[in-house]
Order: sequence, then structure tokens, then C-alpha cells
Amino acid sequence: MNSNSMNEKIKKENRKALKIFIPMIIAAGLIGGVFGFFSQTEWMQNFFADFGGNLDKAVYLTIPYLVIVTVVVTFLTGLMYYRKAKKDYKGFEDLERSVTSDEDEEKLDLIYQKADCTLSISLIIINIGTLFSYMFFGIFMNYLIPLLDAWKFGIVIITIAVFLTGMFAGFKIQQMSVDLVKRMNPKMRGSVYDMKFSKKWEESCDEAEKLMIYKASYKAFQTANLTCTILWILTCLGDMLLHFGALPVVTVSVIWIVMSASYYIESFRLEHGKHSK
Repeated sequence: MNSNSMNEKIKKENRKALKIFIPMIIAAGLIGGVFGFFSQTEWMQNFFADFGGNLDKAVYLTIPYLVIVTVVVTFLTGLMYYRKAKKDYKGFEDLERSVTSDEDEEKLDLIYQKADCTLSISLIIINIGTLFSYMFFGIFMNYLIPLLDAWKFGIVIITIAVFLTGMFAGFKIQQMSVDLVKRMNPKMRGSVYDMKFSKKWEESCDEAEKLMIYKASYKAFQTANLTCTILWILTCLGDMLLHFGALPVVTVSVIWIVMSASYYIESFRLEHGKHSK
């Protein structure tokens, strides 16, 4: 393809994209302008002041129980799936000793895949549930002084005890799950208690597994980038309406900057590292 054809192709792609991009920008600007104007009216300020007060009261009353429920549900569900995966893999080991036909081989493969899938679900539940418990516990700590001032010592002690117990229980289930993965796939290396666990685990993966990790990581980057965009907008609007200060938008921005800078710098290093020296 010659230079003129390439330039025309690029312009055509840009024109096609601009037909959607420009109306979106105009619409977003109009919506933002109208919302910003009405957000400063007395009625809107009073509405969000009442809303903020009611929300604060609701969180104050429920946050200890959210911590407790999240920790307990995460632990019990993760443990249930782990035990099911362990039972499935034991069935795999028992059948493996007596394989005599192609039909047995197919059955063996299905049992292995089932155990592997169940174990993956266990790890997903434990990891995501633990993050939710961290979030709720962080909110709980914000209400710690009001709870103590209201003489709610019992629920405070129970919440902290359940959170700490759940945190260590989560680590234990992760360790047992990783150990089971290593039993199922002996080439895998690393202990969850090792500070270099992620690096050792990645190094022990084959090319197909590494490709899966890289694709999942890029998908996570894209999702996090979109999430940071939405959170940045919400925290900016939230400061205008609820007046909770600049810290939330700064926090979101710092995470966004660090994530993006890490991605682009590492991409540059991998692509141009040798040539830039």
C-alpha cells in the first residue's frame, strides 16, 4: 500500500470515529454543564445534604454487620469449593490408578477439569471476597469513634475479631488451594508466603499459561482504566454535592497515574529497551 492510500485509509478511520466521538463529547459537556448549574441551587444542595446525612446514618448502623457477613460468607463459600475440588481430585487420583481404556481416559480428563475449575472458583471467591472485606473494614474504621462513643463495644470487638480471623483464614485457604494446584500440576512452584511468589509462579507456567496471564492482565488494565475514569467523575461531582473534600479524587487520580505509568513504561521497556540504550 502506497503512502497516499495509507493516508486516505487513516483519514477515513478518523472521520468514521469522529462521527460518534464528537456528539458524545458535546452531549457529555451539555449534561455536565446542566448538572453543574443545578447542583449549586439551594434545593439541590438541601437534597444532597439530607441524602448525605441519611446515607451516613445507614452506613453507621450497618457497616459492622457488613464486615462480619462478608468475611463469614467469603470464608465458608471459599472453603466449600476448596473441599469439593479436593474431593474431585481425590476421585481423579483413585481412577488414575485403574485406567484401562480410552473411555476411562476421557472420564479422567473430565474429572481433572472439573476439579481445576472448582478450585479456580474457590480462589476467585476468596480473593474478591477478601477485597470487599478490606473495603468494608476501612469504612468501619471511619465510624470506630462514633461507635465507641455510643458504647457499642461488643459489636466493635466482634467486628475486629471476625475481620482478623477471616484475614488469616483467607490466607490459609489460599495456601491450601495453591498446594492443591501444585499437587495437580507438579511443575508449578512457589509458596503464598514467599514475597516473590508471583514471580516464581509465573516462571513455572508454560507458554500457553503465560499467554492467558498476559491477556487477563491487559483486560484488567482496561477495566481498571475505565473504572478510574468513572470514579474520577463521581468523586469530582461528589465533592460538589456532598462536600467531602479533595482526598477521594486525589486518591483515584494517584491510582490511575501509577497504574497507567507502570503499564506504559513497562511496555516501552519491553519494546524499545534494547534500542534506547
